Amino acid sequence: MRRDLSFLGALALLVGTQIGAGILGLPKVLAPLGFFWGTVVLFLSGMLLALTAIMLVEALYLTNPRYHYFELTEHHLGPRMAFLLTLAILYAGYGALIAYTAGLGSILADVFGGSPQLWAGIAWAVLSVIILLGLRISGAAEESLTILMILLISTIFLWALPEMRVYTARFDLVSFTVAFGVAVFAFSGHLVIPEIVQGVKNMGRTIMAILAAFSLVFLMYTFFSLAIIGVAGENVPEIGTEALVENLGTDLAFIAILLPFLTITTSFIGMGIAQKDILRELVRNRFLAWLLAVFPPILVYYLGAQSFVGAIWLASFGILVASGILPPLLLIRARRERRRALTPLPDWLVSTVLAFFALILLYSVVSALFGWAAA
Repeated sequence: MRRDLSFLGALALLVGTQIGAGILGLPKVLAPLGFFWGTVVLFLSGMLLALTAIMLVEALYLTNPRYHYFELTEHHLGPRMAFLLTLAILYAGYGALIAYTAGLGSILADVFGGSPQLWAGIAWAVLSVIILLGLRISGAAEESLTILMILLISTIFLWALPEMRVYTARFDLVSFTVAFGVAVFAFSGHLVIPEIVQGVKNMGRTIMAILAAFSLVFLMYTFFSLAIIGVAGENVPEIGTEALVENLGTDLAFIAILLPFLTITTSFIGMGIAQKDILRELVRNRFLAWLLAVFPPILVYYLGAQSFVGAIWLASFGILVASGILPPLLLIRARRERRRALTPLPDWLVSTVLAFFALILLYSVVSALFGWAAA
């Protein structure tokens, strides 16, 4: 039974889902593009994902508002495509868990000294036990954490504002593609859209909540990224907050540690439990599902995948499928089945968004295979 959601409840749920560890990697990938093109990437990715979220809402209302994302996909595209969606989400989840492991290792090593690999293993072990126990963060705690993160981001921007300098750079296609992928990862929250649809029970209010959430998250990401780039220029570390202490002094050290620690640990727990739940549906065994959820990321990390931003970028390939390609495809099928539209989004725009995300995914995969991008 889904809980009822007010407009503010839906807004908080979506913003809380979006604002996570992905924000920490944005300054690193946006820095090569400078203030202007970096902001363009954030605006474009946020706008397009807001559109695909609205497309998903319309597809649900045209088909069955009580459907989950997987049920909607199976209804219009068949069980094979529903399984592909499952694989895309699992792939993105594994990439995210690898990135979070690397990020925690780096943060804890900076605070306590020692090897990042050692601290990554310790953090992974503690959080994996929490995932095994299924200790989820309550809705009230999640909303409180979201408010805290917004306050911390606002503090960082205001603190950095006097020292910020406009940093410009030329447009570069490879840098743009990597930055777009990381931004898509940071903005995505499509898996909770069906829950919002079922909780709000009104398409117009649901769409307004989506637009408000994406606008707020865009502002937070822009303020945070420009603050880091403005004080560090092109020399942005993988976890953006590390630049604050280097450039603004130790007064910001507490915030520079607290923000990434909170975002990564909460994201790790949430993603890990989601992975375990999906795998449990596949293997029908709780303990085996837990093993399959938490052990591959730590193995891949120790095999050499220790770049926080690089892992997020690779994880974004799955997000491009789940949040960029499938929603417009599902809407096309739903409109064809019902022979009507519920929003003013024209068919040509839906098809154009689908083609754009497909091209970005293709170029990203080719870039990764041929080493064009070094995220």
